[in-house]
Amino acid sequence: MPLTRSAQAALEAPYYHRVSNCLRKAALYGRDIKSGKTHEDRCEQIEPMVLNLASTLTIDIAAYIIINYHYHTVLYINKEKPLNWSDMEAILYRQNIFKAYSLTLHPV
Repeated sequence: MPLTRSAQAALEAPYYHRVSNCLRKAALYGRDIKSGKTHEDRCEQIEPMVLNLASTLTIDIAAYIIINYHYHTVLYINKEKPLNWSDMEAILYRQNIFKAYSLTLHPV
C-alpha cells in the first residue's frame, strides 16, 4: 500500500535515501550477465536525469550512485528554497514540473 509523502520523508530529517530498481533484472549499467551486452552508455543518459531533479524540484542531490540493476540517490529536501520564491517563481516552477499551459498575465 502506498505511503503519503509525509510518511515517506519528514522535514525534521531532511535527508532522504531513494532506491530505483530495474524491472525483471534488466541491466541498467555495466555488463549484463545473461546476454553479455554492455550498457556503459546508459550512465550518460541516467546521470543528467538524476541531476535534473535538483533543477526541477525543491531538492538537492547529496549523493548518487548508478549500479548494474539499480541506482541510489540521497536527496536533501531544501525547505528554505521555496520560502524565498515570488508568486510568479512558484507558478513557473510548478509549470516546469507538470507541463502546464503558459500563463497570460492580465493587469488587475
